[in-house]
Amino acid sequence: MRTEPVVAVGADETVGPLRLRLLTAASTRMSLVVTAGDPAAPEYHVFVLAEVQPVLAREVSATPLRQALDLTGRPPRTPVTRATAGPGDVGAPVVEGGRLLGVIAPDRPEEPEFTEADMNRVPGGGDGAAAAGEGADGGGRRRRWFGRRSG
Repeated sequence: MRTEPVVAVGADETVGPLRLRLLTAASTRMSLVVTAGDPAAPEYHVFVLAEVQPVLAREVSATPLRQALDLTGRPPRTPVTRATAGPGDVGAPVVEGGRLLGVIAPDRPEEPEFTEADMNRVPGGGDGAAAAGEGADGGGRRRRWFGRRSG
């Protein structure tokens, strides 16, 4: 079981500052976790950043997230711990000790290992033997440019 990092915000935060945080997020595939309700036992609402960004773009900066994302009409996700997470919990928030650690990530598909033929393959086609005999620039000779001054 893997966890992915998230952008975590409170439901009472406003749209304006969150829009700026989302612009600097590592990926639009990251999850946004909005916490609402009682701080001792919060509700967790999980969104994908790519789905949230267009919604937030239409809202006024002072609008609370609770209203912009319509949290009252959306059921919260049940949090899990690393020990209790199962294969059906993809996208569930992972909470341990009252701290949000991330969300459960889907398993990565297994990638085959590289073979010797893969390592000899040259970008742009060919088997690599012809390009290896021509030199690094493909023209049969190398050019060195260091040490030259213009002017």
